[in-house]
Amino acid sequence: MDSDLATVDAVIQALYESTRHTRERPQDWERFRSLFVPNAVLMQAASHGTYEYSIDSYIEEAQYFRDRDPTEEWYETEVARETHQLDDVAHVFSVHVFGLDAERTQSKRYTNSFHLVKDDEDQWHITSWHWSAELPNDQR
Repeated sequence: MDSDLATVDAVIQALYESTRHTRERPQDWERFRSLFVPNAVLMQAASHGTYEYSIDSYIEEAQYFRDRDPTEEWYETEVARETHQLDDVAHVFSVHVFGLDAERTQSKRYTNSFHLVKDDEDQWHITSWHWSAELPNDQR
């Protein structure tokens, strides 16, 4: 059994770890892919609309921004979580802070909503991921 898929907590932790980028360690897209069911839905809610991604298109866009400045580091730290689980289905709300340096001096908060299911091998996978950035009060 893959330890990243053993529990709901392990899946969410692995997601944040796989998307983090430092000079020493780039994103781990294979690990990222392994956390999802094949046709998972990824949806970004923004002030100017919503955007749907496949796993591949999400990786392509993230890599595009990453390639614009390879020296830039991305840090994501979870700061709050609420999980509701009933048998083999779970819903997780997770708030994380994204910053371009380890101290997150210029940071932005995001709210994530994950739906997960446990498969017949007792492994958890994300079926959908929805997220939005926290907006300043004057933009709500």
